[in-house]
Amino acid sequence: MQQYVIDIGNSRIKGAAFANDNLVEGSVRIFERNDWSEIYREITNHQAKKLLYSTVANVPPSILLHKLQSEGRKVYSLDHNSPLPFTNGYESPETLGKDRLAAVAGAMSLRSEGNFLVVDAGTCVTLDLLTMADETYRGGIISPGVHMRLKAMHEGTARLPLVTPDQSKGALKLGKNTTDAVRLGGQLGVANEVAGFYAKLNAEFAPLTLILTGGDADMIDLHLDRNSFSDYALEPHLVLLGLNKILRAC
Repeated sequence: MQQYVIDIGNSRIKGAAFANDNLVEGSVRIFERNDWSEIYREITNHQAKKLLYSTVANVPPSILLHKLQSEGRKVYSLDHNSPLPFTNGYESPETLGKDRLAAVAGAMSLRSEGNFLVVDAGTCVTLDLLTMADETYRGGIISPGVHMRLKAMHEGTARLPLVTPDQSKGALKLGKNTTDAVRLGGQLGVANEVAGFYAKLNAEFAPLTLILTGGDADMIDLHLDRNSFSDYALEPHLVLLGLNKILRAC
């Protein structure tokens, strides 16, 4: 029996099928917003009997949920009451982003020992700490993502241009024109924030593994010195892996 998980983010929807703990090869899909008919087609094509969706934006339409349930499929929505593979130490668990919960659960599917700093680089950048000795989520920080920083510099000033990120600029350390200076401020700003927060936490929670995911993960990875981390993993499907780990317990 296969499972299907759906990650509804601020800017995109991702879905994937799993056979027990294993990601089904070729099943990861990125969908247009509100393309529920295509999502339904994927679910039925994989003959999924259990589903879990996580959302920080809109929820699937009730007509789709009712249709799936009428076909005998079990449909779950991730929230703070869902069975988690770790203790949630957040003071307001009902306000904790579901994508953050899933990313932390995904870290546990990659490593079984040590501690983890889980970084999800998307519209916002979240950095979350999981300690494995007590299997406890300790909390984290939320920061503007690369695109948000670039947009803020343009809209909050009179003359700075609106600049788009550019992965080819990963080797640059200094901008020699205003466009590159702004661009590097956004990209390097996030990377240096990640490195600095890691260094501070590693002093207390070593050995600390950095796990990077999210839509801008590849871009941030270009600016990071992997040798400065005790352990490092770039995992594009971390949230999906975590959703499946949670779904397996439902």
